[in-house]
Amino acid sequence: LSTSSNDKSINLYERNGDDLVKIQSFKFSLTPESIEFYIDSSTNNNILIIALRESCNLIYLDCLTYTQTLISLNESVWDNHVSFNPLYLSISPNNEILLVCTDKNAIIAYRSNTSERIGVFVGHNCGEYGKPRVVWDHSGDYFYINSDGEHCIYVYSLFDKKVIDVLHGHNGLVKDITIHPINRIIGSASFDHNGIIWKR
Repeated sequence: LSTSSNDKSINLYERNGDDLVKIQSFKFSLTPESIEFYIDSSTNNNILIIALRESCNLIYLDCLTYTQTLISLNESVWDNHVSFNPLYLSISPNNEILLVCTDKNAIIAYRSNTSERIGVFVGHNCGEYGKPRVVWDHSGDYFYINSDGEHCIYVYSLFDKKVIDVLHGHNGLVKDITIHPINRIIGSASFDHNGIIWKR
């Protein structure tokens, strides 16, 4: 388990019987915006991916060795310009693709543990103070995201790199989205005080 805070720290915990014990704490000069676990296929180690506001790099933190590796968000590794803030991270079911939701109305898909861009997805809204929530379909072929200022959920195709559906049903901003761990059932919660169950 990992938590991030506005005090610019990230904590790692592990279970010890019925208790959670903090095993390590990390302090950064910038504020963590999002964190996401994935398993490195080459080492089988748990890696915590850390997105910091006002940084052009992601940090890949090895949870065994605590080694930190910087991976550029820019297409050229020498480019240190911050052109967007990474607001939310989501790793694909096969751990191969990382979605980075930005504050520039776009999602960028990267090959995990690299700066290689697979695609840029536009159609939804997400600005500087956006609270994007994105979840993958179990197939890894599609993903779902809420949208600033709208009461709907956008469905993107990873391969077509475009919006293929828009789910309407809420009367307020969609606050969160989740997917059932086994079945193709999606849940959404909104500021309209309602939850909706969707089935594809």
